[in-house]
Amino acid sequence: MANVRRFFRYDIELPCLINKMQEAQEYIAPQIAYLNESPEAEYAHARIQDVRALMKEASETELKGLQLFDNIYRLLEFANWMMELLIHNKSPKQQENYLYRLKWYRDHNKANLDGRSSQVKLLMEALFAHLDQIIDELIETAENALDDKTFFFTQPPMQAFDDKTFVKNLHQLAENKVFPAMLLCAMIDWTNWLGQLHNLLKITLDRTSHSELWPMQKINLSQGGVAFESAEQHERFSRFVVLMKLDEKLIRVEAKQVSCRPLKGQDKYLVALEFDLVDASKQSEILHFIQRHEVSQAMFVVQKQSELSA
Repeated sequence: MANVRRFFRYDIELPCLINKMQEAQEYIAPQIAYLNESPEAEYAHARIQDVRALMKEASETELKGLQLFDNIYRLLEFANWMMELLIHNKSPKQQENYLYRLKWYRDHNKANLDGRSSQVKLLMEALFAHLDQIIDELIETAENALDDKTFFFTQPPMQAFDDKTFVKNLHQLAENKVFPAMLLCAMIDWTNWLGQLHNLLKITLDRTSHSELWPMQKINLSQGGVAFESAEQHERFSRFVVLMKLDEKLIRVEAKQVSCRPLKGQDKYLVALEFDLVDASKQSEILHFIQRHEVSQAMFVVQKQSELSA
């Protein structure tokens, strides 16, 4: 049995989330599954296939303005790739082609929009900006993840892209089989599907994504583990993810339960968790946090004693 003393070092109240392993992902999965079974998803997936088929045709026929459409297409594929990974709680950063894709994105050229009507030019510029915003936010999520496992979606939900703001008859042209309009409409539908998925992640993970929303919780913290009171009796060796805000530093640790004993006279349990494979930098962060607050608390006590004796 682990030395239980290692879980008891310093009592403190701080913003933290203590959840069973996979709890957040299990919460997301049904919502994603429900959305994917909706008529909207069926339509969106058909439109994605439309884009891919139309791009193949455009390449074979050397469509005028192909580079412009190709850039939009590659942006859509990049955003789609990241979204699929994040939906399944996987880190884009951990994929071997992430840096290659990221470099392309940083260097990509939107192509020359000169020569197009002012309305079409404004539409294309706005579509590029909309896609860039989605991708920039996804990159921010990937880059700022804790341990490449806990992802933060900190930006507010986005509005859908509305092509009618710029070109009133785009859909009519697409219905009349004008090829560029057909391709552009399908790309816009794909863009808005990605936005819908992104907004679902933002709403579902809103509490996790904003540390200012984490509840203040009384815990007992040490370098080796944490103890806290719980209304729920957890099975021994249950797995947990602990998110803590140590002053301004966010820390994520995985842990297993080693003790869960009832508190006398209360309908609560004292749960002790042992941290798993905590690296030296996290141990140092936790230790320095405890030391800072112990010193601060000691100075406060000395000051109060001094005031009372004056």
